[in-house]
Amino acid sequence: MHAAKCQPCGETYIGLVEVGVGVIPAGGGCKELMVRLTEGLPDGVIDAGLNLQQLYAKAFENIAMAKVATSAVEGMELGYIRKTESISLNRDQQLWDAKQVVLGLAKFYKKPKPVMIPVMVRISEEWPKRSFTTCAMGNLPRIMIAMSLGRWPISFPEATAPKGPW
Repeated sequence: MHAAKCQPCGETYIGLVEVGVGVIPAGGGCKELMVRLTEGLPDGVIDAGLNLQQLYAKAFENIAMAKVATSAVEGMELGYIRKTESISLNRDQQLWDAKQVVLGLAKFYKKPKPVMIPVMVRISEEWPKRSFTTCAMGNLPRIMIAMSLGRWPISFPEATAPKGPW
């Protein structure tokens, strides 16, 4: 899920199945799911008070239920594949399509800027009256665990750390 592009086949089985095999999910797939669910949001809607619970509930459900998409289109609906990706109709064509994508990336690719992920937090009197904070993407697994356990705070880089007595 961390790749700049992917070339799924129409009949693709994809999901975050860690829970289904008894492993606690954290890291790349969880982070990318959050990025993909929030990447289409217009600037300023989160500051205006958008309730992220509805967006993130979908991600938590996909992860907790170990949902598996049975096609590339379903994978896009669940957030496992970006909606901007092309889909190969069959496996014979998929390798050629993927090669063309890589050749195109080799000519024009630039490393993307780090993604900031909006995160919901519990509000206390010590914090500003906001329903979220933005954290660097490397903190997301700890944030998801803290949110799911109902515990806060967790460690942040100093630039984004809420101030308060722990």
